[in-house]
Amino acid sequence: MTVGERIRERRLALGLNKAQLAQHVGCSDVAISYWERGTVRSVSSGHLLSLATALECTVSELVGDPRLNALKAQVAAETLEVVSTLQGLGLSDDQRNSLLEMARLERCLAKEGGA
Repeated sequence: MTVGERIRERRLALGLNKAQLAQHVGCSDVAISYWERGTVRSVSSGHLLSLATALECTVSELVGDPRLNALKAQVAAETLEVVSTLQGLGLSDDQRNSLLEMARLERCLAKEGGA
């Protein structure tokens, strides 16, 4: 996926039209069109930062940092595995939610060095 495709994807996900995004970024809607279509392949670092802010993401997400993409794929795979396991246990919604909350708490404690 190109930078332009990522810009378009985020813009549409946020329900913005090109003119609205252009206003947030401080450029013309024509520039947005050029970037999205790949007519202009390079986007200045200043515009990338403004785009990331307006599109509520990071510059790395826009440029497609391969490490970030690999990490997202790993997290998605692990999440699917957890969901599949929870579904296989036949737990009620309350029991599943309790387990998920305990996992979140454990993760927070581990980040703080408490576990």
